[in-house]
Amino acid sequence: MPSMNDLIPDDLELLRVGMGADALSVGCYTLSGRAGHFYSLVEGPAAEGLSTSDIENTLILLLDHCDDPSTYAYEVLEDMMGVVWTNGLEENDPATFAQHEFNPFDGDYSLDGEFTDLEIFPAADLNAASRLSERQRDNIEMAYARLNPGGFMPAAQLLARHDLERWHAFEVCEAVSASIPMELVADIANPKLTFKQARGLRYLAQTIYDSHMHSDERVRGLFHQVASHTDFDEDKIHAICTVLKATPRFEFEDGWFDLTTSQLRSVRFALDDGVPLSALRRYATGEYPASSMDFITFALREGITGRPFERLLDPSLDSAQLLETWLAAFSLKASALDAAQFELICDPAHSAPVMNALRVGFAYDNLPYGLAKALVSADTTPEQVWNLTRQAQVGPSQAEAGDREGNATLSVREGDTLRSEAKSARAASDHLAQSQEAEQAPQHVEIE
Repeated sequence: MPSMNDLIPDDLELLRVGMGADALSVGCYTLSGRAGHFYSLVEGPAAEGLSTSDIENTLILLLDHCDDPSTYAYEVLEDMMGVVWTNGLEENDPATFAQHEFNPFDGDYSLDGEFTDLEIFPAADLNAASRLSERQRDNIEMAYARLNPGGFMPAAQLLARHDLERWHAFEVCEAVSASIPMELVADIANPKLTFKQARGLRYLAQTIYDSHMHSDERVRGLFHQVASHTDFDEDKIHAICTVLKATPRFEFEDGWFDLTTSQLRSVRFALDDGVPLSALRRYATGEYPASSMDFITFALREGITGRPFERLLDPSLDSAQLLETWLAAFSLKASALDAAQFELICDPAHSAPVMNALRVGFAYDNLPYGLAKALVSADTTPEQVWNLTRQAQVGPSQAEAGDREGNATLSVREGDTLRSEAKSARAASDHLAQSQEAEQAPQHVEIE
């Protein structure tokens, strides 16, 4: 007889472990009609014998818990158990049937001969010599308890190849339970991942499967590419998933893998807001922070095109400058500014407060363009622009005499204008927040 664990078929051992390794022994036997050693489960931790009913029960369990009973019945059972499909064999191939001393035990299967030798391996000895770690055995027991019978063996085979942390194994089981193709589940079982990363991948695979895109080779390739980035955390994987869902056919630019989680959320927001992929590719390059990408999206939504839109694509602008550029573009579209005023406001050499002072002066206080063009430079302060606006309104002598009063008046005027603009910006931010509300990654659940 072979040594205890060297030749016991893997699937039989997985089934034994799943059902309860402490309560099942394994019988090793030879048959008169076929060379080799064969194996069957035997009930009890230290059974004394083996019967055809034990073999029949094992056969039924294996067929119930494998992924493809039709293939399993012909290609596995003969080598593992010495069991042959004999239903109709006598009528269809009488010569072959006559060459064997089949020992039938149900209407479809027969044992190929009689027992000629038998040895029972007790459960305790099998457990002590098991090729599986204690954690692997626990994971396989969980798979048996959580999965439908047909999903057990594929999951158990995967869990036997990797010594996964408990919650990671749970995510593998959840993926199998959801009928996600095993090609994708294998990536989820990567032992280099944390369970949170595995959960993010499982959610992505579930999204692909539910969208009926799992048969698309390109989409499967995208999944494998995401799974290969073991540096992606769960939030980034989830953000990638939401971007894929927002495109017509799970389209994803290669460069987007390099975006941060916040930038990916901004891509998704832009897609939800109807920005075409052709336009989105222009500013979803990683050059812009997420806030800048959002303001570009707002501008597109408002129909801002041409030179104003080109100004928004200047990556040298910080978020505050981009906000002022967006507000200036909106004012230009509303005819509150002309093109020359817009260009002076949006000079990236100006700080955001200077841009704000110029825009308010041009749009609301009749600041002369020629005067501003001549005097405003890169080192101009916003206070100088506000004073310039006041002087243009009341004249130099009156401005000097009423400097304190004028400053107070302008401060109020400036505050009122900024409050109005802040309200507009807040509305845009609210729109963004609402669109991202459902974007949280799946929550942790307890193992039953």
